[in-house]
Amino acid sequence: MQIELQFSSSSDSGNSLPFNYQHELSSALYRVLTDYAPKLAAELHDGAQRSRIKLFVFSLFSSDPKPEQIKLPDGRNGLKFGKRVWMRFASIWPELLYQMADALQ
Repeated sequence: MQIELQFSSSSDSGNSLPFNYQHELSSALYRVLTDYAPKLAAELHDGAQRSRIKLFVFSLFSSDPKPEQIKLPDGRNGLKFGKRVWMRFASIWPELLYQMADALQ
């Protein structure tokens, strides 16, 4: 099962992130789930389900217009996303998917 998450920016210049934003995105998803369903988040992160294989995956961000490679102000390489950004979140554990969808509303 999967859900598509869509975001929009009020900035005319779009949004920029470093190439290696996946760890921060994973942390943000855990934080949202922890705030909404602390027992489920703890079980996923530290409980019986704890393993090197997590029970969810997420895609990289996509955007319209397509992401462009840029240099960030600190000199690192990054991506500039358009005003409409989306990603997918998927899990074989339906409860996790439903809780994440509710937490992100």
